[in-house]
Amino acid sequence: MDDFAVNSAFGANDEAKFFEHGQRLHRAIAGAIRPWLDAVTESRLPDTAISAQLAETLDGITTAVDRSIAELINADVEEPLSGPLERIRREVEPLNDALDRLGVPAPHRDVVDVQMRPADRHTLGPMTFRDLGENVHEAGITWGAAKAHLHLQRRRPDTP
Repeated sequence: MDDFAVNSAFGANDEAKFFEHGQRLHRAIAGAIRPWLDAVTESRLPDTAISAQLAETLDGITTAVDRSIAELINADVEEPLSGPLERIRREVEPLNDALDRLGVPAPHRDVVDVQMRPADRHTLGPMTFRDLGENVHEAGITWGAAKAHLHLQRRRPDTP
């Protein structure tokens, strides 16, 4: 985050650094998503190996997450897109249906969780970047700070 001085003038360098941070976030998520999905799935199916059908679902989710994060990091900072965690949560939703088909009981959820994420019946998450690993956490926080910086810089009036 040292690359973004609070009082620096807005410039092309800020845009380039924001894009670099986005690419770093994309790579971090791409490297973490499938191992995280496997671990989450295995925690729900302790006595059962992941079937070919379930592996296909996980492959599809992995691809969908990759596409969604690529779209996000290639968008302009001003576009009203959802954040990376919300995008991952949305793309993970098909795993709920797969677990239902396998007869995996959904855990008890509190009312607030049900209201906030009605489709996440199995509380798959992730709730934070850290759920995906320290590398994703650091990349996500840095990207978010870079996005906020760039957003504010665009709105700052030119002053001598």
